[in-house]
Amino acid sequence: MAIRLEKCCCGLIKIETGSRIFAILAIISSLVLLGLAFFHKHLYRWEPYFMSLAGILQLVAAIFVLLACAKRRDDFMVPQLIVGFLVVVMVLIATGVVFYSQFDRDSKLQTFVRKAVTNMEIDARANRIHENNETVDSSEDEGTIALPKEEQMDVDKWTRIICLSTLLFSVLVLAYNIWYLATYWCAYTLFQDLREQKPMKTIQCKQVISERISDRFFPAI
Repeated sequence: MAIRLEKCCCGLIKIETGSRIFAILAIISSLVLLGLAFFHKHLYRWEPYFMSLAGILQLVAAIFVLLACAKRRDDFMVPQLIVGFLVVVMVLIATGVVFYSQFDRDSKLQTFVRKAVTNMEIDARANRIHENNETVDSSEDEGTIALPKEEQMDVDKWTRIICLSTLLFSVLVLAYNIWYLATYWCAYTLFQDLREQKPMKTIQCKQVISERISDRFFPAI
């Protein structure tokens, strides 16, 4: 028996409404991405083609989702499913890289964060020295102010905190992308069943995976 999805994964709204909400959010994010690419081109005199391409693909796919919900066309959901899958794969890879960086002090993430935090500490210390007219040891070769041991420990602490926060953010982004991909897929199956005019039974979106597996591998005799 085919499945008609009454509610989204959250159980609060209909699957079609959830798909529309995600599509609108995707349109907004794609416009923001295109805007950032535009300003980046004018500020740095080169165009980030990947950013522009990602924004255009997401914009087109999200528009097709709105059309799919309006016309209940399952084929209009395919572009968003492809884009959503690619996004999940890229975010998963990025999350893995960030997770690995937690254990490698010389990783690019920790090196970048440590350098940024160190520069902030040096600037703050230089301002305090200037205000109090203190004398400090400076490196003539590097032209930088040496940080005391206590402040260097603060740099290491904040580096760990920022890297862990980055990992948490990456996990949340991954969960969000999996959620909206699952919502789109549930809408796709709904429109597909409606097009084929199969008999329906009403369940929630969170039950669709187990029901699909049951119908495919253990059909009723």
